[in-house]
Amino acid sequence: MYIDFGKKIFVLLLVVPILFGCGSDESDEDTSNINFDGPNSLRACILDTPIEEEMTLLVNQARAVARTCGGFGAFSATTTVTWNEQLREAADRHSRDMAYYNFFSHTGSDGSDPGIRINATGYSFQNARENISAGRPDAAGTVQDGWLNSPVHCEAIMNANLFEIGAACVVNEAADYKTYWTLVLAAPN
Repeated sequence: MYIDFGKKIFVLLLVVPILFGCGSDESDEDTSNINFDGPNSLRACILDTPIEEEMTLLVNQARAVARTCGGFGAFSATTTVTWNEQLREAADRHSRDMAYYNFFSHTGSDGSDPGIRINATGYSFQNARENISAGRPDAAGTVQDGWLNSPVHCEAIMNANLFEIGAACVVNEAADYKTYWTLVLAAPN
C-alpha cells in the first residue's frame, strides 16, 4: 500500500498543529517505547546487515535500472537515495504499531497517517510516500518481489523527486503476518 502526500501537504501542515493543540490524547499515543513483553512481544527483524545499509542498497539497486511500473508508466534509472534517521523513526513507529496491534494499513491505530507520523519526527517535507508490506521474511524479497512488482509501490521507489529514505521491520510472532515492513521515501523542504 502507498499514499502520496504531495498534494496534501498544506492540509497536513494546517491540521496537525490543531490536532496536537486540542489536548486530544488519541493522536499523541507514543508507540516508540512499546517493548511489549508477553504474547505481543516485538523485536526488530534479523537481517544480514543493518537495515539502513540493506534498504538503502536495495532501493538504490532498483533505482539504477530503468523499469516499467504498470499503469504508472516507464521510469528511467534515477539518482540514489540516502538514509534519514527521522524517516526511520516514522517507519519504526508504524511498523511497531502494526505488529503490536495486529493490523495492516497506512492508518495507524491512533488514527495517524504517514504525514502525521513524519511530521512528528520533526522532518519537514515537500513530498513523501509510504510503502508497507507484511509477511515477508527478508528485505530483498520485500523490495524486489513485493514492492517492485506492485505498480504503485514501484512508482514510489522510482520517483526521482524522493531522495531520502527510512525503513523499519518489526516482528511479532503472535500477529497474523509476523513481519511488518515500512519504507518512507521523502524529499525535505
